[in-house]
Amino acid sequence: MEVFISYKSEYRPFARKLRDYLQNWGHQTWLDEDNIPRGAYFRHEIQKGLETAQVIIGVVTPEAIDSREVMAEWDYALNNPQRRLLLIKYQDAQLPYHLAGLQYIDFTRDEQKGFNELRETLLAPYQKSFAPKHSEPLVDFAPTKLAAGNRERMLEKVHSFWVTGVLEKALHEDRAFDLGLAISPEAVLKHKDYGDYKLPSSTNIVDLFRDMNRELLILGVPGSGKTVLLLQLTRELIQQAKADEKQPIPAVFNLSSWAVERKPLTEWLKEELRTRYQVPKKVAANWVESEQLLLLLDGLDEVMDVYRDACVEAINDFRREYQSVDMVVCSRTADYNLLAHKLDLESAIMLQPLTHQQIESYLQGEDFADLRAFMERDAVLREMASVPFLLNTIAFSYRKASSVNLVLPINENNEAARRNHLFDSYIKQRLKTGTGLGDYTPRETRYYLSFLASKMVERQQTIFYIESMQPYWLETPSQQRLHRILVKVAMGATYGLIFGLMYGVLTAITYSLATNLTDGLLYGLVVTLIILIVLGIAAGLPVKMTEIEVGDTINFRWSKGDIVWGIINALIIGAVIAVVAWFMEMLTMGGMVAVAAGTVGFMEAGLKSAERLEMRSHPNQGLRISFWNALRAGVMVALSIGLISLVVIGVVLNLGSGIAVGIISGLGFGIFLALSYGIRSIIRHAVLRYVLHRDGAIPRNYAHFLDYAARELFLLRKVGGGYIFVHRMLLDYFASLKQ
Repeated sequence: MEVFISYKSEYRPFARKLRDYLQNWGHQTWLDEDNIPRGAYFRHEIQKGLETAQVIIGVVTPEAIDSREVMAEWDYALNNPQRRLLLIKYQDAQLPYHLAGLQYIDFTRDEQKGFNELRETLLAPYQKSFAPKHSEPLVDFAPTKLAAGNRERMLEKVHSFWVTGVLEKALHEDRAFDLGLAISPEAVLKHKDYGDYKLPSSTNIVDLFRDMNRELLILGVPGSGKTVLLLQLTRELIQQAKADEKQPIPAVFNLSSWAVERKPLTEWLKEELRTRYQVPKKVAANWVESEQLLLLLDGLDEVMDVYRDACVEAINDFRREYQSVDMVVCSRTADYNLLAHKLDLESAIMLQPLTHQQIESYLQGEDFADLRAFMERDAVLREMASVPFLLNTIAFSYRKASSVNLVLPINENNEAARRNHLFDSYIKQRLKTGTGLGDYTPRETRYYLSFLASKMVERQQTIFYIESMQPYWLETPSQQRLHRILVKVAMGATYGLIFGLMYGVLTAITYSLATNLTDGLLYGLVVTLIILIVLGIAAGLPVKMTEIEVGDTINFRWSKGDIVWGIINALIIGAVIAVVAWFMEMLTMGGMVAVAAGTVGFMEAGLKSAERLEMRSHPNQGLRISFWNALRAGVMVALSIGLISLVVIGVVLNLGSGIAVGIISGLGFGIFLALSYGIRSIIRHAVLRYVLHRDGAIPRNYAHFLDYAARELFLLRKVGGGYIFVHRMLLDYFASLKQ
């Protein structure tokens, strides 16, 4: 008989003893330390062990009851008719309700008696009496072609955004260091598992992640390399996921945006997938709920301090519900230590400061002679140099600098002043490296970046998207008043001009055909002016200064299934209308209306939310999505209303009237929906940017400037369609310049 031993790792000596007994009785055993090869994905190996085992023996301890991995193994046995679950009570523990009815073998009083009873139980015949319905077996899904394509595109996006866009640029521009690591088990809830774990002499983050049961908290001081280490792990996990479709999708998220609405982590993840990675809603929901993601959560310390504990609780609540999701979280050590709650993870590591030898090795050469001499006398600068980001910044800023240039005023000889002096020198050097292609003066560049940083800090944003700009960026009452007036005028003028010209032209054509060209033009002009004034006022005055929203991606297309459903939809709608018309003895008109309505039903089958993840990701993409969605929705409504109007009026009156009414009503409703659905957001966004540019807060071409700051100055990094500062400390520095 093949027996799977399920237990918590701190009870490994007993598990080994249990294995030896079972093997002496002639059974084959599966034990993690015996059967999981080094470097293998442990969940796949566990899955294989569970599938081949006939009996799963669960070693009951308090730690096992609290373990999502152990409980998943026991639930697998309960839900599988071919598996038998045997519980042996090794420590006193309260079993969960769905296991309370199971008999167990008590090892707490007499261990040898327990082994004797276990041997007899294994020899006795067994028939499973029930299978609980509350849980599901481990998932082994075969993805469809669409799902596989979405998965592949998501992996490419994560790699493009974070590995190519951030990690590789950071490693290219700055020197990478062999970071010292220390285990910090007391920082998390499940630290008993690895309290005696010792880091190997040559630590690899992938091996460490595996050894920590793929649950890890990374701690360190600002600039110590937490994000770099996280992204190095991301790079390796992406490669593993590409090679094995059963492995989860690594996805990087920054927790700072969680504090805005403080939703359950499940809902926040779905929203982040939609807004950051342009993942369709249905796909995002499926990935989260079916536990297909590996979560790499950066910036816990960037969550507003008043909400940070609540964020930890949200993460822990998520882990209790989605027990098989692997997770890594990064945080500054000092901010994490202030929290009242700990993360529900297996273990934590802490990044260590650079050694004196590493600093000396980096600052070799004549260019750093004066800097080395000065650092011997400046304890603050020496301490700063032990942080990788700051050491790279020091080397870039103070190369060839004389001791005179490094001295601070006497009354400013502190860490904050020293850091400001460093960053000021760093910015000056970066501005000198620019090619000048941006046509922005150093003063303009500083101000644009400081204004951007202040708004990001104000709203706890780490990644900036141009389309995320909101009216709260307006700082003065005069700006807000001008913005409000211009939005109302722009909206009124847009509605008035479009509808005025459209119906004015139609009026002019109609009257010209009925009377003469002069009267037709005159009537058309009058109609245009009346609609322009009346509709302009009616459309402009009610506009409220709410948050500017961008639309989700929708598609107007038919698959084979859509065509079938569209035909069924058309037949049902047409048949219902035809029956009604037959009873009313209006068969001819009813038949034409049925055809029109059925056509609309067929068209509606092709209008749906996107289910395919798109690879395009550029600045202003959210606004482009809104625009094209507005056009698609407008065309849909215009064709539907226009076709129905043409048929109905054409039958009741005549074909010419039907065509005229169809055009007027179709265009009217279609344009109105398009304006209301998405184009209004674009107009409001354009007005906001105009007001900000008018007062010198942002450049005219924002995307061009941000690309310049990223590609030429290396002060920003481009992440898909968004931008981040190269480091949080630099973001805070620029924000302080605005104060």
